[in-house]
Amino acid sequence: MDVVKFELKSAIGGLKETQKFDIVFFHDGKTESFAAGEPVEATRENRGKAVQFLQGITAHGTADAGDAFKLAFQQHPQLVYLLAGSDFGDNGVVLTAFRELNKQAKAKVNTISLLSKSEQDASLVELLQTIAKENHGNLKTVAFEDLRAQEKARSHAASATQPTTRPSTKPSGA
Repeated sequence: MDVVKFELKSAIGGLKETQKFDIVFFHDGKTESFAAGEPVEATRENRGKAVQFLQGITAHGTADAGDAFKLAFQQHPQLVYLLAGSDFGDNGVVLTAFRELNKQAKAKVNTISLLSKSEQDASLVELLQTIAKENHGNLKTVAFEDLRAQEKARSHAASATQPTTRPSTKPSGA
């Protein structure tokens, strides 16, 4: 989940102040929305509040995403990212929900499959591919191992660029 939060923080940081956004999570049968179901402007203050919101989100339990999908589409978005790290249970219901909620395909839907390399679920990937294709979006398949390696590389690069302080070797008064 830390990697997902890092990527979301990066995306939020890249928003222009003229754009609007919301973040909708679903887990344990409930939906959480950063902006209470209404997109907010991407001001510095709202971006900071979104980062704080992400700190309190944890991924656990099962997900019934129907309410989250409804909430997302009620906001009349131009772009939706659907990130799935596990099967939805009934993929047919999920596909039908997207078809109903985005009937005229007004929102582009990009999908991301986030699983470990050993857990790639063909039915989930097929569902996400179909949703993306029908909604003029793209599917990206990402393995946890790859994200962790990227995060480690970024962390290493950041620490390598940090200046180090050394004690002065000049005698005092020189």
